[in-house]
Amino acid sequence: MMYRVIRLFTDLQDDGHKYSVGDTYPRRGVVATGERIAELASDKNRQGVPLIEEITETVPETAAEVAAEDTVEDEVPDIERKPKRKKRGE
Repeated sequence: MMYRVIRLFTDLQDDGHKYSVGDTYPRRGVVATGERIAELASDKNRQGVPLIEEITETVPETAAEVAAEDTVEDEVPDIERKPKRKKRGE
């Protein structure tokens, strides 16, 4: 499961890594225990408030994925135009 940071915190169990609001927890390459996740998702941590929440929808992880989501795949085709009429003598 993935979690979203809802309050700024420094993870003392991850070499002091700073998590900003909106970051994904845990960061790529780090494995968090269920106990640690439960602690950060509850008020049973040093700040006394939940710091992360479970992500229920799919969240893109890279800027390229975000850009891909913003593009429209089925673009509206250009309006078909009648061919120009030839002038007499052409």
